Amino acid sequence: MKTAKKESPCLYILSYYTYQDEKTFVAGLRPYKLWHFLLENDVNVKLITPKKYSGDEIVVEEGWFLKLLFFFSRLLPPDATVLWSIKVFFKIIFPNKKKDFLILTSLPPNGIGLCGLLCKWFNMNVTWIVDFRDLWIDHPLYNPPLTKRYLDPLLEKSYIEKSDLLICNTNWDKDYFSRKFNLSKSKKIVIRNGFDVAEKNISITNSEKFRFIYAGGTTAGQATLIIIKLLEEINLIGYDAHCDFYGEYDENMNTSKYITYHGKIGPDEIPSILVNYKYGFIYLPKNSESGGRVAQKFYDYLGTGVIPVCFRASVEMRELMQELNTGITIGENSEVSAVINELLTAEFSANNEQIKYFSRNDQFNLFLNEVSKFL
Repeated sequence: MKTAKKESPCLYILSYYTYQDEKTFVAGLRPYKLWHFLLENDVNVKLITPKKYSGDEIVVEEGWFLKLLFFFSRLLPPDATVLWSIKVFFKIIFPNKKKDFLILTSLPPNGIGLCGLLCKWFNMNVTWIVDFRDLWIDHPLYNPPLTKRYLDPLLEKSYIEKSDLLICNTNWDKDYFSRKFNLSKSKKIVIRNGFDVAEKNISITNSEKFRFIYAGGTTAGQATLIIIKLLEEINLIGYDAHCDFYGEYDENMNTSKYITYHGKIGPDEIPSILVNYKYGFIYLPKNSESGGRVAQKFYDYLGTGVIPVCFRASVEMRELMQELNTGITIGENSEVSAVINELLTAEFSANNEQIKYFSRNDQFNLFLNEVSKFL
């Protein structure tokens, strides 16, 4: 008599942000795409979110009570998602009290990590994977209230040191965590965000017309203002420069004749639009230059043959542009004539093999190879 095949441990992916919510889809993109990739590769995996979209995810709603407490819980370390995270913990732990299972907490928001921490405390058979999409404490935009400033670093330390596997977004992040927490090499891997489908860029020749694209958030209009300034300087010299904006709208777009806003687009529409442009702007907030942040736009541009033009490129982005021999960096005090010369001579020089490595499927395969050790 044949015995039934033992079911492999379930991997729960916990994501507070949802892929198809226009306000949060960038943050929800990675866990949602990872979930589908693993399903296609026959992994026993479930996605837990607070909202229902595809119908296949596990939905744990916040409910009116948690929403009512949201205002007061904003001061809790690490953030207001702590209460929802605890609710998810009870949803997971009771049916899995004595079972082996895996949980991946996608951060930020960093209150989600509390669910993984609780699961480790109550079940020694749990494998906890912490996925940092961005740095937390050393993030350029990190500006917590006093109630969180001294407790957040302690929680970050607890998350990283008690997890079984740490996923970093970039090599810079991995090196940072290694130095800060003295982690072993086997405990951390780099999984980049990547792009979905490579689209071939249309043939765009060098000319006196510079047509740029900018897609996504504008950091409260900061990106718009700095792009307008550059476009005005280029046009004053006698070149024709224009930028098409997709995604977030801000009122600064109405102040320049060199800007056209085309509305919001979903992540699946991006490749078909990008292929019509030779140059794509990327803007990082102040203090990003010394870190490892890589904008999602950078990977989208790679997948479509668009030359990245980066304001405040991070260390990691500069290294990638050098490795791929593709991209332009613009500093705070760059001379417009020098920028124009770079634009006129710029080419998309990354080869197909280099580009393929940054595809989302290739990156997720790296994750699958690592997580298979726990399945």
